[in-house]
Amino acid sequence: MNTLKFLTLLAIFFFYFSCGGDDSCGTDAWIGTWTGTLNCDDNRNNPLTLRITMVDENTILLDSGSGTFEVDINGCNININETQSTNLGDLKVDIQASVEGNTMIYDVASELLGITISCMTTLTK
Repeated sequence: MNTLKFLTLLAIFFFYFSCGGDDSCGTDAWIGTWTGTLNCDDNRNNPLTLRITMVDENTILLDSGSGTFEVDINGCNININETQSTNLGDLKVDIQASVEGNTMIYDVASELLGITISCMTTLTK
């Protein structure tokens, strides 16, 4: 009987620690203040501070100071493709980001009045 109890506990232990996936890229991995320098194809290098807060366990809010985006996370990657109305016309924004530890790869492309600017950076928390 003790052997059966031991095997049951051992099975539960292995099940508990082997299932559930890798939580390293849940909302906690994204939340915080990220900083770096945007390197843009128009030869401008602009400092970027990205503040990320949690909306719920699957959603984060990105605030770059010039715009905010509510995003459903997909593990270690996010993808945003939005159009926002401005006084000058529609601003199209495409953001792709991935996080690993305290490093985020952040690429953004924006289009306004037919002009597209693409920027990329590596941000640190």
